[in-house]
Amino acid sequence: MGLSGFAGQAGAAARCEAGAVARKVVIDDRHGERYGDLRYGRRLLADKEVALTFDDGPRPGTTPAILATLREHCVRATFFMIGQRVDAHPEIARQVLEDGHTVGSHSWSHQLMPSLAPADQVADFDRGFASLEKALGQRPAPVFRFPQFKDTAVLLDHARARGVAVISTDISSEDWRGDAPDVTLARIFSRLDARGSGILILHDAQANTAKLLPALLEGLRARGYHVVQIVAR
Repeated sequence: MGLSGFAGQAGAAARCEAGAVARKVVIDDRHGERYGDLRYGRRLLADKEVALTFDDGPRPGTTPAILATLREHCVRATFFMIGQRVDAHPEIARQVLEDGHTVGSHSWSHQLMPSLAPADQVADFDRGFASLEKALGQRPAPVFRFPQFKDTAVLLDHARARGVAVISTDISSEDWRGDAPDVTLARIFSRLDARGSGILILHDAQANTAKLLPALLEGLRARGYHVVQIVAR
């Protein structure tokens, strides 16, 4: 989708003159590479760069609101979707893709993978990607995030065999706590300023996240951060 199509709504085009994102960060998904300091100690971004990632969607109400804000600010993100919710709301998953965002899997059931038998882990992993492919009408991005970042040797090997990169995070917003937006924003900026850059995890299933997102994007811009988009090779 071109820039004018991405901007979409009246008034947004003027705000997008500088481009949708500062740059695209292309990751190598061929051998199950792993990214993110929280779990794998692998820094991906340059100084003053932020990659927005959203987990646990799609969800009616909150995901469309977040998409509208991202569209208005000309920002693209990575969405790690739960297969069960994709099955229930395929039209929202398609809208995420049509808006130019990266769409990856967050498992099918969102169960903690170490709690499942090895065969069930693999089945859940594959089913999550299958749900996305059916909803999107094309293969999703070969990127995966473990529920609560709890990986297993079985699925790390399976991801490698399938050519799927595993992404954890560098900064947790803890937006799931349900704190007031200003409390969550203060936590995000404190952690981000301490690192200078990073992959940020948010949740598009959270109403508070939809409310705080405009202030987050404005704050990032005011602090001189550049939002980048993670894309697969």
